[in-house]
Amino acid sequence: MRPEYTASRLIPYPVVLDSCVIFPMHLRDTLFRAAEIGLYDLYWSQENLDGATRNLINTGRMKSERAARFEAALKAAFPNAMVEVPENLIQQMTNDPGIAMSLRLR
Repeated sequence: MRPEYTASRLIPYPVVLDSCVIFPMHLRDTLFRAAEIGLYDLYWSQENLDGATRNLINTGRMKSERAARFEAALKAAFPNAMVEVPENLIQQMTNDPGIAMSLRLR
């Protein structure tokens, strides 16, 4: 887990990871390591995790059992990452529903 922040450290930006960046191994590894050392605050929704695991299964990169363990490991490693996006906020977004989550965190 990342170290706790003190007044002398910069406050990291909140970042919502979409399923498209959780899916590729090299990218998610880099992003998770950066969050782990405190470069940013990591967030995702259940919908983001579902999309990533669904695509890992559908492309044959993981079996469903392994994908379930992968999701559980992510939730255990980043227990404060889960966010829920209000439906009315998603409906206001005209370009990408994932952006609604980052706006909600500000």
